[in-house]
Amino acid sequence: MPGARPRTGHSRCCLTGFSTAFWRNVTRRFSAPETRPRKLPPGAPPAPLPTPRNKPADPRPARLIESPPTMPDSLKVDIVTTRNGKQDVVTYDYQTRFDKERPMALDVLLQAQATAIPDLAFRYGCRARNCGVCTIDVNGKPRIACRARVRDGDRIEPMATLPVLADLVVRRDGIARQMKGRLASAQRTNDLNVEAPEDYHALTACIECYACLDGCPMHARNADAPAGDAASAPGDGYRWGNPFSLLKLQMLRLDPCVTDAGKAAALDHAVDLGLDACVGCPGCKCGVGIDLKGKVVKELLNAAGDRLPPDEAAADN
Repeated sequence: MPGARPRTGHSRCCLTGFSTAFWRNVTRRFSAPETRPRKLPPGAPPAPLPTPRNKPADPRPARLIESPPTMPDSLKVDIVTTRNGKQDVVTYDYQTRFDKERPMALDVLLQAQATAIPDLAFRYGCRARNCGVCTIDVNGKPRIACRARVRDGDRIEPMATLPVLADLVVRRDGIARQMKGRLASAQRTNDLNVEAPEDYHALTACIECYACLDGCPMHARNADAPAGDAASAPGDGYRWGNPFSLLKLQMLRLDPCVTDAGKAAALDHAVDLGLDACVGCPGCKCGVGIDLKGKVVKELLNAAGDRLPPDEAAADN
């Protein structure tokens, strides 16, 4: 065709006008050396793989990383059972559910009941340390089962301060029956627009776990009573008191709705239950952290005054 340009054999870019061969050479020239293909003569060995730049070799020897020690698959826990008045010790292998588990005592009892000891008897309720019915002894000390962690080799048994009915179930009604009529006798006013003191609110944290009975000389008098005596019959209520009964009576004395006559009656009940046993006692321990010695026992002792015998231990010194 007249006037047409001859073809050169190279296609050109429609935007820049440069040929595709030109762009191919530019790409090869400015590409990274590690990625640019290298032409090797025929028969030459393949080129070695590229190595990262500016990274010197580590002169240190290879370090062996040891895996952390793992917990055993089971924990051996002794569970004391009581059948027909006879105690037996069962060693139970608790199967841990995850690494480094320290189970609660209640977890051990539930697993033992579901696997090895189907007739194991024990009490539990809220599982949040709010009801106090699951109290047991762990290694000889009262603990709330749903919040007491156990280790390998620990011993779980019923509370030593209350009569055992079966396995880990103890008879608790003797303490409640003891207070029957003593709390209802308090005279109350009809004025509800009053505010209770802080000590009263602190005592309401009691969950009736009865852990405070451990080591109480007042409650120990019930065990020393002869058979057939009212003190040894929990079904009729214990004769002698305990830190829990004193706490309930002190709450009456702090209640702003209770009359002066009702507060005086509460103090009389405390003296009648054996408040004199607290004279010289080092103090009791609450399962939920209430200051029983400072907010209950000490206040009642100061209020009783001359109605109690003097501290014989202090008199000897």
